[in-house]
Amino acid sequence: MKKQTKLEKRRKTVLGAVLGFGAVALLTTATATYIISVNNPSGDVNGNVTVDTIKGDLVELKIGDTDTTDDLKVNLAESGEAIPSDSYAVGYDPSSGNPGADLEITLPNITLTYGSDWSGAESPKLQFSLDEAKNAANHLDSSDVKVQNVREGEPWTYVDAPDAETITEKPGMTKQTNGKTTTWTITGLKVEFKWGSFFGRMSPANFYNSKFYKADDTGSSALDGDPIGTRKELTVDTAGHIVEEINAMKTAFEGEGGGLVLTVTAVNGGAGA
Repeated sequence: MKKQTKLEKRRKTVLGAVLGFGAVALLTTATATYIISVNNPSGDVNGNVTVDTIKGDLVELKIGDTDTTDDLKVNLAESGEAIPSDSYAVGYDPSSGNPGADLEITLPNITLTYGSDWSGAESPKLQFSLDEAKNAANHLDSSDVKVQNVREGEPWTYVDAPDAETITEKPGMTKQTNGKTTTWTITGLKVEFKWGSFFGRMSPANFYNSKFYKADDTGSSALDGDPIGTRKELTVDTAGHIVEEINAMKTAFEGEGGGLVLTVTAVNGGAGA
């Protein structure tokens, strides 16, 4: 075995573990639909977990297997509340039994072990990210835009990673210390993805309704309590482009190279992380 240099021994390692959402299928369902002059189905993202474990001199993060793929199911849909298609540019009908959006997943068991000289020993935190290199399907640029002049600041994302989680003694988080190392065991941790910048960090229906209105016979706004302002009247051509964009999201997650890889990183929560 090659002897480590002093520099290598001193190196502080911040470690990332990777959750791979393999075999992801964004399933077409016969339940709730978007209504944009045509029926546009929503779907589920389903996945299994594969794990990369990386060891550093001072810190080790391990992620176990999940008990069920249902723990890693992400339902990319609306909130479940009806959006009447006769009043809004983009309607949504959950009456067929669609439970609505569920961007929350339960992570497999996590074990974090570190020495007292690790920089994050006093205030450990888990950070989550969707690395662009590992999530090509989730990253978009101008070539993916069908509805023009409603977005700025490319590139964009369909969904964003969950917020960071502080590690502290509470239900599901237990600590053991042997004088040399500290080990946290984290079970049943629920984290929630967020709608990304491609939809203005809101659901697709709310995003498109914030950009377009469906005019009635007098041409007035149908968005309750919100004047037309800078929104434009929805045309048949634009409605077709909205359908294209939502279907493209479905294709991105179920096609070759699709899915999501969530990176979990142990960081020092007291250093502005």
